[in-house]
This record gives sequence, structure tokens and C-alpha cells, in this order.
Amino acid sequence: MGIGGKVKKGNGNNRGYIGYHTTWDGKYVFLRSKAEFIYARKLDYDRIPYLLEVITYEVNGVKYKPDFFIYNSNYSNIKTIVEVKGLDDKTTALTYLKTYKNYFDGLGIDYSVVWKQMSTIKKYSLENEINEWVRTSVEQYDNISDVSGKNNPMYNLKHSDTTKNLISKKAKDRCRNIEYLKMMSEVQNEYWNSEEGLNKRQVVSLKRKEYTDKINPVCEITCKNCESSFKKRKNTNKEFCSGDCKRSWLYSNVAGYGKHESGTSYKNQLVTYINKILSTYEISFENYLMEIEKITKQAKVDNIIPKNKGISLETLKKFKVI
Repeated sequence: MGIGGKVKKGNGNNRGYIGYHTTWDGKYVFLRSKAEFIYARKLDYDRIPYLLEVITYEVNGVKYKPDFFIYNSNYSNIKTIVEVKGLDDKTTALTYLKTYKNYFDGLGIDYSVVWKQMSTIKKYSLENEINEWVRTSVEQYDNISDVSGKNNPMYNLKHSDTTKNLISKKAKDRCRNIEYLKMMSEVQNEYWNSEEGLNKRQVVSLKRKEYTDKINPVCEITCKNCESSFKKRKNTNKEFCSGDCKRSWLYSNVAGYGKHESGTSYKNQLVTYINKILSTYEISFENYLMEIEKITKQAKVDNIIPKNKGISLETLKKFKVI
């Protein structure tokens, strides 16, 4: 067995584990999912020679790099090619069969797609091995090899439009599945609240701070109002050391700042509340004025206007509503 691999995030209930694995005959291979690990262990137990992703084919103008290459005993001939998909990937598995089987049959190579592996897990009693793979994956999180750039299996390759549509559809279906979203939320929370996750948070936080300090450093300037020194980020437009200083400067330098026409705001409130009353009870303004006390009281009971809002003929006259 290998030393485990990288887990994207989670507690083992989700796929996404990658890492190196040593085959039964000492070959060093790279596995890109828990499903691939299960199939690799099956081949190990059956003493079947295999390698992963060794040849890229061009099928109908699209480049394709299969997962498992099954060889004869001395690795001189490819007998079978196997594509491994997850347990929820039946649609994609059937599409791969339809797209590639005839092509490989023409080359004299058997081609199959594996997506059901529960029987394999039971037959070879792989539960503990899978858990160990997951455990070491988590422990080796920061020591995983670099799979960016040319080390990525999809480097310089393109998905067909059919595959892109399948990936898109699958992602959308998952995001509509409440149980799936709940499960992903739980495993993400479990990881980020674990000892490793908390340590990772600190590392990420420090890196973000270093990046921010680099592109937007803290500098010292003079307050536009009180002329005292204060610190701010270089790329912000802050000119005052406090809100009080800003208001003080605006009162002194901007004509009309903070000054409003007497009663204007309250008059607007009265008009708004009266319009609500007229609209709710479907009455005219004249009819409302005739029974203003009774209708206003009912409007407060019906929560149309605030219970502490005083509306009377005198109030309307005072604020020039009538």
C-alpha cells in the first residue's frame, strides 16, 4: 500500500483523495480518488500487472488519457484498459463506454468502465484499508506532491463538449440535492474545526495578511480636521482619524450639511403613513379626514402604522399636510 494522499477537505465520506501507491509488484503509481484506490487494491490482491495513465489517445479529434492499463505478465502488451468512476457516476460511465469501447476494440484492447465497487470492498474486506488510506491522506495533507501544471493528468488536454455538458449537469444536480449539500457542509465544518483545520486557518490567515500588507501597506497620514497623525491602508480614501472629526469638518466646510428644513422629514413620514392607510382600506383622503380618529386607531390595531404614531387633524395642519 502507499502512504496515502491528499484530501481536498472532509472526514472521509466524500471523494477527492489523491496520492502515491505502491502496487503488489513494486510499481509506483498515482491514484486520483478513493474509487481508484479500491480498484487498485483489487488488482493487487489478484496479482494483476497494471499502471495508470501511461498513454494518451486521440479519439474522434479529442485527446483521452484512460485510468488503468492492465498488462500481460511481463508488461509487454496492454490487455485491458479500465476507466474508474465514482459510485454516483453511472451516467458518465455509460457515456464513456459508448464513446470509447469501439475505438479500443479496433485496437484489439478490451475496454471497460467500473463504477460499482461495493462487491469488491466486501470480497477483499477493504474497509480497514480504505479507512487507513483516508487517515494517512489527512495526515499527509501538506506533504502531497505537486500536481499542478505538467504534473496534472489533464495538462494540455481538452474535454469534449459532451463531457463538459455531463460535468456541468452533474455539478448542478449535486447543488440541488439538499442531502448532498448538508453532507458537504458537515464534512467541511468537521475538517476546519479539527486540529489540522484550525492550524490551516492560521496559516491561511497569515498568508492573507502578508499579501494584503504587500499590495496595500499601512501608512501614516495627518487628519484633515484635527491634524493629528493616524494610520490607514494606502489604497483607502480615509482622510479623518475618526467619525467625529469627519462630521466636525463637514459641518464647518460644507454648506447646509446636517441642516434640514424644519418639519420636512416628519411631514414625509405622515404622508407615507396616510398613503398606507388609504391604500389598505381603499378609501379617499376626504373620507379619511371625516373619520380620522377612528380609522387611525384601527390602522394601529392592524399594524399598518406604528402604534406610537400620532395622527390628527391638528398634526396634519401643523405640518402642512392639509
